[in-house]
Amino acid sequence: MTDQDQAQAKPVRLRDAMPRPLLVAFLTAGALAVALIVILLVKPPRPSALALGERRSPPRSPFSHDVGKIVPAPVPSPHPATAGAPCRAFASLTIYGGAAAQQRLFAGLRPVCALTGPSITPELRDAVAGLHDAVLRFAAFRRSGEEATADLASGVVYINVRFARANTPTVLVTPILMHEGWHLAHKGEAVTATSEFRARKAELDACRQLIDRDKWIRNCEDAERIVDLGEPAAVRLLTNAGFSE
Repeated sequence: MTDQDQAQAKPVRLRDAMPRPLLVAFLTAGALAVALIVILLVKPPRPSALALGERRSPPRSPFSHDVGKIVPAPVPSPHPATAGAPCRAFASLTIYGGAAAQQRLFAGLRPVCALTGPSITPELRDAVAGLHDAVLRFAAFRRSGEEATADLASGVVYINVRFARANTPTVLVTPILMHEGWHLAHKGEAVTATSEFRARKAELDACRQLIDRDKWIRNCEDAERIVDLGEPAAVRLLTNAGFSE
């Protein structure tokens, strides 16, 4: 084989065949891609948190909050009779669910039975009255982060199924029920920014009186932040989030 043949047979390397400016650009892009992967592995992106006023959705008739599609939790057939209510205030309330669901939701209501005298604020009193003959049922929601919604036409309160978990303290559902109970007590009225503020007050009253602060979950913290704004500022916040005035 001649020297010319050997030269022709010698494989051509990619970097030799590529124009130098293009090679530099190629290597730079590769290095940047590797660096980006490393950054994402070390510090992955987090979804931005919802603004305070948007953490409970505005209403969608006939619901107090638009939680998207509602998928009720399955119940035994035939449906078991509702267990005994924890106190007279909830004697006409129905829990549509099996024995475990009934036990958990009645356990969530029981602490309210012990509140008397000045500890029952006007908002909390309305909430208890609103739940008097309500129907409670666990459900899953299409919208993530939603805690509950009340069907103001039928009187059914759908509660996020996560509160049905055995390892979730039952008292954590109590403020959620008080919030929706307040809306049910005023079901003949539109759900506005003002009414949502007052439902948040009922929720916060339950949080403060029944749950140690170090055990609060997000809904209690959000309720406190909203109520502490004062009604005018809170109503503006909720109006900007989509509630009517």
